[in-house]
Amino acid sequence: MALLFVDSCAHYSVAQMQQKWTSASNPIISTNTVTGSGRGVATGGMSRTLSANHLTLAGGCRQMVAGSKTVMYFEKSSGNVVGAYLSVQADGTLKVQFTGNNATAQNAFSGFSVNFGGVYYFQFYVQVSTADLGGGYYSATYLYSVYVNGIVRLSGSATVTPCTPVATGVDRSFNSVGVASPDGWVGDIWFTDGELLGDVKIVPLWPRANGSVNQWTPLAGSNYTQVNTHTVGTDTASYNYDASVGDLDQYYMDTIGSFTGTILGAQALWRVANDLTGDTAAVGVYYNGTATVTASLGTFAPSSTFWSWFIDPNRKSVFNTSSNFTPAEIDAMQVGIKRVA
Repeated sequence: MALLFVDSCAHYSVAQMQQKWTSASNPIISTNTVTGSGRGVATGGMSRTLSANHLTLAGGCRQMVAGSKTVMYFEKSSGNVVGAYLSVQADGTLKVQFTGNNATAQNAFSGFSVNFGGVYYFQFYVQVSTADLGGGYYSATYLYSVYVNGIVRLSGSATVTPCTPVATGVDRSFNSVGVASPDGWVGDIWFTDGELLGDVKIVPLWPRANGSVNQWTPLAGSNYTQVNTHTVGTDTASYNYDASVGDLDQYYMDTIGSFTGTILGAQALWRVANDLTGDTAAVGVYYNGTATVTASLGTFAPSSTFWSWFIDPNRKSVFNTSSNFTPAEIDAMQVGIKRVA
């Protein structure tokens, strides 16, 4: 299963978080987390519109629960015609609700309850399937599981019917994920297209040396030094630039070394802007010393007015898509960018 989105708020600056989430109901600010180490992100809630429609999503987040609240949700971003919502009620018990366009919502409740003021890892898995009922109606059946601190506390299925399509074939899958009011901060957050990740450690890796090919022009110094930090200050503090189609830049990344456990995915990010009046385009690339693989996100065309994130998450190795990444593979891999237009 391809990993859609893995993110740890504590590893990104406020400006970067604003670019990585589609919207937030309040300004995003950096704050100390209630428990644990590192920084969190304070906001009234964040949402992200996915690039495609998905029948299965799994999401997780670490939050402090002060009272009744919506924890997270998956929905069709336009019109909310299908939706799955996980919330904590006033007595601390869990509730899931499933919706369909012009249909009565279906609810389920848990006997388990959280303690207000406590910090919990919530994980929400939902798979939706639809069936045509004829006459312009369909049904939506949801298979779901809710984990709290790694233990299943609520699971089952619910069918919402009859639903009426907003547009044929467009309103029967998810394309938006969100975390609602986080009681002052949000810890780690992740979303996938179905594989449950649990509580995972996310390790940020930055370029540590120039790779095998470096054809872009650095603003100063070596190419890798211009892109080896997540705190860039102003948008033009450091970067590499290029004027020729076909030019390639590659960088060795930080090493992770040996450890006990499984690598459950690797996500590459490119932060790109266009200072030309005409259109430009680039692709992300991976190189392991033998093979070069183009990032699955495809061609990205940067804006001429602001810096944009282009994200390529991969659950399995990009060089062997049936196997997990290995520490040695990550340590030896080069990540790069190639101008194609």
